Amino acid sequence: MTLGEKIRQCRQEMHQTQQELAEGIVTRNMLSQIESGAAQPSLPTLLALAKRLCIPPGYLLEEETDSFPFRKISVMPGLYALFGEGRFAECLKLAEEAFGDRNDDETAFFRCEAACRAAEAELVSGSLSQAKQHAAAVAGFAAKTSHVTHHLLAAAHLFSAIAENPQAPRLELDEAAYCREAEIAVNSDLFHYLRDDVKHTYTDEAMARHMAARKLMTDDRFAAALKMLEDLEAEKLSLKIGAYVLFRIYGDMEYCAKSTEDFERAYRMSVKRMALFSVFKS
Repeated sequence: MTLGEKIRQCRQEMHQTQQELAEGIVTRNMLSQIESGAAQPSLPTLLALAKRLCIPPGYLLEEETDSFPFRKISVMPGLYALFGEGRFAECLKLAEEAFGDRNDDETAFFRCEAACRAAEAELVSGSLSQAKQHAAAVAGFAAKTSHVTHHLLAAAHLFSAIAENPQAPRLELDEAAYCREAEIAVNSDLFHYLRDDVKHTYTDEAMARHMAARKLMTDDRFAAALKMLEDLEAEKLSLKIGAYVLFRIYGDMEYCAKSTEDFERAYRMSVKRMALFSVFKS
């Protein structure tokens, strides 16, 4: 395979047009000549094309015809850096640009975990459509790797249910499917939280305190429950309470206020809850 043929193959694997690859480097006509073998790129041009194609320049000069291993060597350090910084959506975008539908065991597992983390991050911020999209991608990547992904699949079931119906996620949750995957899950807090399980030992402080308040509510101790929920709301920033948990807290505060006939406070909580719901990005 000639240098020009390799450039054309890599460009097509990246789903780029000649104009997209050439822009800012050479003219589209010059790139066409390079790909056809009618012209040879200068060293600066070769380096620039290789960078945009996410491959080491050496690949274009070697006899090896499979670009995937070279692209992986070039891209993975950057992917791991983004992952470490919590920039999961950017991870997925870069991986899609570099690999498309091509994966090996490592890249499929990496993209599976990045998709799960991205779904959780979008859910916390209230970006429901993005959370649902990332959660749906988890299963596809999981099917392409031999690594253990049950914990990721279980989490994706929860994230998808909440993103689909934040007011009543249990209606969307396939609990049987979740339980199958959750056998080796490292954290089932969210599942028990959705079930209002006041007996579960939560590792998440906000969920634990919310369920303690709900236990008081089941004992008709609404004033005490309301005080506990108000304290919890006051610490929402330090505890980093996510949008969905806060949404549920406001709902219980409204209920407690009504139950103690404090209708003005109930109205304020209702306004807060609906304001939060309205900013969930669809």
